[in-house]
This record gives sequence, C-alpha cells and structure tokens, in this order.
Amino acid sequence: MGLLCALGLTLGGCTTTSSRVMVGQGRAPIDPASVKLYLSPPASYEEIAMITADSDNSWTFTQQEKMETVIERLKIEAAAVGANGVLIRGVSDRSEDPVILSDNDDDWGVGYAFSELEKSVWAVAIFVSEDDVESLFSILQRRSPFARETVASID
Repeated sequence: MGLLCALGLTLGGCTTTSSRVMVGQGRAPIDPASVKLYLSPPASYEEIAMITADSDNSWTFTQQEKMETVIERLKIEAAAVGANGVLIRGVSDRSEDPVILSDNDDDWGVGYAFSELEKSVWAVAIFVSEDDVESLFSILQRRSPFARETVASID
C-alpha cells in the first residue's frame, strides 16, 4: 500500500512543462510543425515571446528523447503565439529530487531511490518573414549561382 501511495503521488504530481512571457505582438496561431529552430539569429526577425520548456513528465528515458520532447514543447509554445521560429538561447541539465519507494507503510525497510536528469531549454519565439528568407537567397545567389541549389539540398 505504501509503495502504491508513493508511486501515485510521484506520478500524479504533474507540473507545467513549458511557459511563455510576451515581449512583442502575438500573431494568429500556426501549426507547430511549421516552426523552425535557429541556433543563431536570422538576418532579420521580430521577437514575440520568451519561452521555456523542460522534459518533466515526459515518460522519456534517453537524453535524446528528452531533448526531442523539449523541442516539441518549444514549437507548441511558439506556434500558439504565431511565431514561425524558435531561437535557442540556452540548454541545461538538472537533476530532480530522488524518488524513494518503500515496501511498507511505516517508511522503514528496504527501498529504492532514483533521480532523473531532465533537460531544460530557454528560447525566444520569433517571427521571420518570408521576404527576409527570400532576400537572403537573393544575396547568396548574387555571390554564387549555385547557392539556391546548395541551400535547398541542405534542407
């Protein structure tokens, strides 16, 4: 019984796994699948919101799965405010408090403790206009006639 209560409290304590603070004008929501990630700022963009996400309550085990969950959550936050881009500002790992499971009701006896390493990312939800993307292609194309094909093959 004690084990079930401890497990129920641990698994039932859901918390917010992402958040946002508006710093600009929001737009109509878009599909999260159309949100792109940026590790460095594009040539021109508009900041819409500061966003954070973590891998808490994701039921993932590998660090890769945790990062994929965080990226998905960031894209959902960005899409909700009409941002078509997420500019990553930082990534961190943090350890959760250990979960202690006991095999009896009086908390004495054999138990097991484990702690998870969770991912956290903070970023800026941004809007990059298609005109800015096209102007970048035209600048690259002036420098090299093969630029559009090279960039297209990378995507």
